[in-house]
Amino acid sequence: MPRDATENTTPTSKRIALIVATFGSFMTPFDGSVVTLALPSIGNDLGGSVVSLAWVATAYVLGLTVCVVPFGRLADIRGRGQIYAIGVALFTVASALCGLAPTLTSLIATRILQGVAAAMMAGNSIALLTSVFPPNERGKILGINTATVYVGLSVGPSLGGLLVQHLGWRSVFFVNVPIGIVVVFLALFRLRREKVDGKAERLDPVGIVTYGSALCMIVLGLTLSEGQLSLLSSSLLIAGLAALTFFIFYESRVASPLLDLKLFQNTAFAFSTLTALLNYSSVFGVGFILSLYLQLVPEFSASQAGLIMLVQPVMMAIFSPLGGRLSDRIEPRVVSSIGMSIVAASIFSLSLLGAAAQWWHIAPRLIVLGIGYAFFSSPNTNAAMSSVQRKQYGIAAAILSTLRFTGQAISLAVSTSVLSANLGGVAVSKRGAHLPADAFMTGMRRALMILAGICVVGVFTSLVRGKIRSDEQV
Repeated sequence: MPRDATENTTPTSKRIALIVATFGSFMTPFDGSVVTLALPSIGNDLGGSVVSLAWVATAYVLGLTVCVVPFGRLADIRGRGQIYAIGVALFTVASALCGLAPTLTSLIATRILQGVAAAMMAGNSIALLTSVFPPNERGKILGINTATVYVGLSVGPSLGGLLVQHLGWRSVFFVNVPIGIVVVFLALFRLRREKVDGKAERLDPVGIVTYGSALCMIVLGLTLSEGQLSLLSSSLLIAGLAALTFFIFYESRVASPLLDLKLFQNTAFAFSTLTALLNYSSVFGVGFILSLYLQLVPEFSASQAGLIMLVQPVMMAIFSPLGGRLSDRIEPRVVSSIGMSIVAASIFSLSLLGAAAQWWHIAPRLIVLGIGYAFFSSPNTNAAMSSVQRKQYGIAAAILSTLRFTGQAISLAVSTSVLSANLGGVAVSKRGAHLPADAFMTGMRRALMILAGICVVGVFTSLVRGKIRSDEQV
């Protein structure tokens, strides 16, 4: 067998790569979760309606989702370390600009810039680690990296609350700056520069514009629908799907495509990414539904609801490294399929909750959900990244990141659509007697059962992907 290019990597280079990559893995979800908590304070300071404040969160996700694949492709051509370093530097500057924003419009604009910078990191952190660590260590390292994502999700609300309460909303952006400066230094001067296999290739400008336009319209269509398709959201979705169809047609004929569709002829990669999309499409909506249920039906306080829901990402953070290590020893599709099955069962069990459920009825279900997700995520990522060639690491990681955010949008759209259909347009954000609890519970059960069904399909796609390693490697 040919020698793996990672065999000559020194332990110091591996440590630096892990530190640099985990910064992006932590800050991307942290910034997404912490800003949501700061929105009321931002509204008090800068003004704005609920819809305009929502764009502070949406702008970041939009910039991130649209730009992940182009930057992943650019990293394969120009070098992952270089693109990642630029991304960290831009993210640091954008964070400072967000903290200094004088108006809501300028804050939304700088949030888009921050999302673009996050895309340069999110699309390359997994690729960086895959290019440095050999196959027999990847599961463990990807497990650590995945755990960092969930630490960011877990720490965001609690640390954000303290920052907003004592230092104001601008501090949630300024906290990124000193950390970012240290990581920029490490990325520029200590991160090993890998040999680039695709340097002779070129970026595809038509593909970038078409892909960006298609994804932007689809995400906007899902975001603006708010559970009920309007003429605007329907038009955006149709136009986005049409642009995506043209993109696929064009990319199959261009010499140096933005997205090499031949990747999806690789059965293991195709089914690994499809499984990832199905998983994200099922899990993300659970948090949205439960955040409403906990505060509107059993009427827990916001802090109590937050503590109950915290157990899920904590379990993810604890068990993800173990799931990754198992996938180094056992075929990854087996570990991830077991994890996906646990996720499906736990989501279904949540659909059986009653209107008067206590925390001890809810928390154990979320603990099981977190453990199941931990045993799915890093093994599935390991399977996807181990099934492609080294020169494709950047675009493969970018596809996984894109599907994560696209799946979140789909999951949220499914959840809000089912809830809205059962509530008949009642504002579910209002707590109290006006909420028809029976209708909400019916909608919640239906939505969770649909999400569990999506997860069951994911179990099937996970199992049929085939072996990732030869018998000698397992």
